Amino acid sequence: MNHLSEHKGLGMKFVDEFRDPEVITKTSEEIRRLADPNRHYRIMEVCGGHTHSIFRYGVEGMLPKQIELVHGPGCPVCVLPMGRVDDCVAIAEQKHVIFATFGDAMRVQVHALTLKTLTPAQYQNRR
Repeated sequence: MNHLSEHKGLGMKFVDEFRDPEVITKTSEEIRRLADPNRHYRIMEVCGGHTHSIFRYGVEGMLPKQIELVHGPGCPVCVLPMGRVDDCVAIAEQKHVIFATFGDAMRVQVHALTLKTLTPAQYQNRR
């Protein structure tokens, strides 16, 4: 069992645990131990909030040299222009359409309608 599952129960559950210096140090040490020095790792974080936290707290500097962080495109909520969200809602309202998206995008409000708040009648009308 690793130290993460031993810390305050079965893994990290609260924001404070992510800021605990002891947990951060142990996690960094564990990552160094597990990372194969003969291998190059690329890890992409998708959310701009994650990128901000990585820079703010110096996470990239805590990682071994063979781990490269790739700063990704951003989550749909952060990077989509509102007109594109309007387009998504319009597509989702069409008959015979199954529209898939990230959970965060379900809550973006567009003219008092979101993908999450489409009513059963709206779904029925599109079939």
